Amino acid sequence: MKDSQSQRACLFAGTLLAASLTATTPHAAAQDIPVEAHTVGGISSPQTVTAGDFNGDGNPDFASAPSANVVVSGFISNGGQPPTFDPTAFPNFFNENNLYWDTSALSSADLDGNGYDELIIGGWDSLDIGVSPLALSYYNVVTKSYEKVSLPGPASSDAQITDLAVADIDGDGDLDIVGTSRDPGGVGATANAVFWLENNTTGDVGSTGSFSFTHHNIANSIGSTMSVGVGDVDNNGTLDIVVGLQNGVQVFSGDTDSPPGFSISDPITDFTGHVHVALGDADGDGDDDIFFGTRVPGSSASGVTGWLRSNGGNPPTFVQQIISSTELFNINDVIAGDFDADGDIDFAGTTFQGQNLSQGIHWWDNDGDEDTAFTERVLYDWGFASNIFPHELIAEDLDGDGDLDFAVAQYNFDRIDWLENMTDPAPIITQQPLGQFVLPEAIVEFALEASGGATYQWSLNGKSLNDVNGVSGENSPTLSLITSPELEGVYSCVVSNPYASTTSTPVVLAVQVEGNNDSCVVDLNGDGVLDFFDISVFLQLFGMGCP
Repeated sequence: MKDSQSQRACLFAGTLLAASLTATTPHAAAQDIPVEAHTVGGISSPQTVTAGDFNGDGNPDFASAPSANVVVSGFISNGGQPPTFDPTAFPNFFNENNLYWDTSALSSADLDGNGYDELIIGGWDSLDIGVSPLALSYYNVVTKSYEKVSLPGPASSDAQITDLAVADIDGDGDLDIVGTSRDPGGVGATANAVFWLENNTTGDVGSTGSFSFTHHNIANSIGSTMSVGVGDVDNNGTLDIVVGLQNGVQVFSGDTDSPPGFSISDPITDFTGHVHVALGDADGDGDDDIFFGTRVPGSSASGVTGWLRSNGGNPPTFVQQIISSTELFNINDVIAGDFDADGDIDFAGTTFQGQNLSQGIHWWDNDGDEDTAFTERVLYDWGFASNIFPHELIAEDLDGDGDLDFAVAQYNFDRIDWLENMTDPAPIITQQPLGQFVLPEAIVEFALEASGGATYQWSLNGKSLNDVNGVSGENSPTLSLITSPELEGVYSCVVSNPYASTTSTPVVLAVQVEGNNDSCVVDLNGDGVLDFFDISVFLQLFGMGCP
């Protein structure tokens, strides 16, 4: 049997080594995302699309609208594997019955907490009759019908809503609405604005409550807006708003006031064309960065894709990282998310009129390394057909299998295409095993819980356990053994599926030395106290090596 102190020092060193190896687990191998394409018809020239659970059955549905039309159509999921979407369920999800209002932006969220997502609709009072260009449609559980509520719009009622987002801006536990607007022509610069609607709603609107929102104007005359994103770019714990403009990006940093105010930074103007933005922590440093894609309409110039790396300062500064500048002609929309389920944030965009590429969806795969590099990949390619115009793009788990699927409004194809993500997400260990210090010949179990796992492999001191006497369950979530000196050491388990693997936290099994009543494996000098002297003994024994 090993000397007690040397035994403990070796176990302690093994724990440190195993922990360091776990901290540097290699990034999952880069690969394309396999998808299966599905088509949802029944809509003419869709420009916008959003997903939400509009009928409260737990399955994401679609809503979409053509350009220059007030009718918003709903497509209800049947919850299948894969789901189908019924275009006849709500053919007129929202219809003003006259064409004084052109729909230009959609979003969705459960704004009153009743389990039904509301549809938020942005448009344009094209005939200038004084109506707000913002509204929402909600399900009334009493009348069992969808009803419309006008919302307070931008300061200029003649403005056109360009984009919508939903987030808890004031941190009070409910979701607020963020919007951008622009001058559709002849209105003036004040129509170029960013604003948010504070959600004051109480109760289930469909039964006992009523929607209530307070309009907060953030800025006017900021340039022609194209898109909006919400996140924490300065890493101060409050939400900021980022607006993509024509030829630039503008950041509005939120403060801690109630309701919050926003400070305006100098615009980032190193762009040409319409800038579309999405937010996410690209480099894993705790603050959100800004992904972008540009469109240069009416020009032979190429658009660009890339990201603005935030330094997390207050105010933040950004370093522009261009990824693609020669292959893409137009980027019509940009979204961000962990599309390949490898633990880091990627981004994607719809491409149109490619010089070297045809119309489709491309995504940029984050390598997850310290320097944060992206590899461009084709998610789906519709070819060079002249009538393809992929417009707004969203990512949502449409089939409930744990990964992000994609949906795109096909402007010239009179349909919505959704792409089923066929990859399996990496396993997630939800309960880690625990280390143990036991008597000889004790029965011990190491157990973990994981989702998305197909196989399990336990190891001792980095070597796989297979057909070892006194050990069972080495290929299951629970490892059982009868302790002996040969089975002391550092245990871990690799949980795998066909796509990726995850390693559990390393834990130590220590067996109490016969005749030694010590109760703590790291009390290396046996004085009953954990202090610097135990570290000193460890360093001495470490230099001697394990017997």
